[in-house]
Amino acid sequence: MHKILKYIDQHGHATVKEISEYLSISRQYIHRKLKVFLKEGLVMKLGSAPTVYYEIAPQSVPKSPILNIAKQDTAFLKKHFIQITELGIKLNGIEAMEYWCNKQKLPIEKTTKEFIKTRNKYLNYYNAQNLIDGTEKLANTNGI
Repeated sequence: MHKILKYIDQHGHATVKEISEYLSISRQYIHRKLKVFLKEGLVMKLGSAPTVYYEIAPQSVPKSPILNIAKQDTAFLKKHFIQITELGIKLNGIEAMEYWCNKQKLPIEKTTKEFIKTRNKYLNYYNAQNLIDGTEKLANTNGI
């Protein structure tokens, strides 16, 4: 997590001056970063000059009203797909996939199918110790 966001999260809300003094970073840099965080919806600006506070914006994962995803695919995602948000919130399964797809502006159903297909392909390479054995690939590779 970014230090500025972490400070705001720990204190509930903060001013640019407080953040600047605590992190020993210039106010100009903090204003630039907060502008980006505001645009991304990570923080909220409260008050007006000269008293402006910043708070962490409530994070909610938008829910799609109708998802055409099979139960076995949802179970597969729960076991194999996690996402950590910018604020350090751990999501898994379909919730993580929805978050990822919304952030990347991707279709959820199609991306889910592609992920499952690709993940299944690579699961075949794991051995009993959950390691990938590449000796066959190396043995079949011609040297220069």
